[in-house]
Amino acid sequence: MGSTRCYPSRLPGGMAPTDGQRKRVKAHRVVTQGFLPPVADRDEVDHLDQNVQNNAIENLV
Repeated sequence: MGSTRCYPSRLPGGMAPTDGQRKRVKAHRVVTQGFLPPVADRDEVDHLDQNVQNNAIENLV
């Protein structure tokens, strides 16, 4: 639970594996990298309400 199967043609820019293989990516990572600007000093995604099932854009920082 909590992850989704993502295929290279469906991933936001920069996330597709270079070898064309399938890769499991957590849903909150796809949402964050697709819709939020990158933050230089952070490589983690936090859920504001501490509910890891809630991957709404408003809940991720």
